Amino acid sequence: MTLDPEYAPVSAALKKGLEKINKWHQVVETTNMYFICLALDPCVKLEYCRNQWDSGKFSKGERAFQNVFDIYAGCYQVHKPAGTKSSMVPAPMPQGTKGYGMSFLQKAIQAKQSASQPILNPHQELVDYLAAPLEDITTTDIVHWWGYRQVQYPILSRMARDYLAIQGSSVASERAFSSGGLTTTLLRNKLKPEHVEALQMVKNGYKNGWINATKDAKQHEPYSWAAHKAV
Repeated sequence: MTLDPEYAPVSAALKKGLEKINKWHQVVETTNMYFICLALDPCVKLEYCRNQWDSGKFSKGERAFQNVFDIYAGCYQVHKPAGTKSSMVPAPMPQGTKGYGMSFLQKAIQAKQSASQPILNPHQELVDYLAAPLEDITTTDIVHWWGYRQVQYPILSRMARDYLAIQGSSVASERAFSSGGLTTTLLRNKLKPEHVEALQMVKNGYKNGWINATKDAKQHEPYSWAAHKAV
């Protein structure tokens, strides 16, 4: 397209755009973060990368996903008490003693608890998750989905809370700084921080439709304009 005479007037802009795209493609290849985040999306899992990435990159991402899962599984033991669903319990940690003989008592209790709560195979959780059907991408709220299934997938849900909270780009933060720059102009450089915060919240409310100026104005009118005009 950059060599097409039809696009000659904007060829420089097209080249810059392609350079930017290539830059971010290279960033994707230097980290496994994007693969893991896609895998933790119940609407996507491994299917997109399996179909769109070459086999070498897909295998690398799959291994990274497995390695991160193993790290999380090593930090927590999944127990299944009799008659209940699986839940995640922190691995035993050293505890301080509160008195004579308390250390011995704590060890005895922990041993009994461990014996009565057989440890599940954590890798079965990963197998079950990947084998489950994909969710509807048009209607599924990922945050709610993981919230409802944190008992079913205790280790993966912790991974989701950590990884899916990472912003995919800096666009949102840059937009926030730009909006703040429009609020704190040279003519308004004496605003206090709390006032700037309040103004930004109000602007965001209007922008997202949470605040309606017309509706709010009518609610605070001291009297009906229609009745006033009739008089």
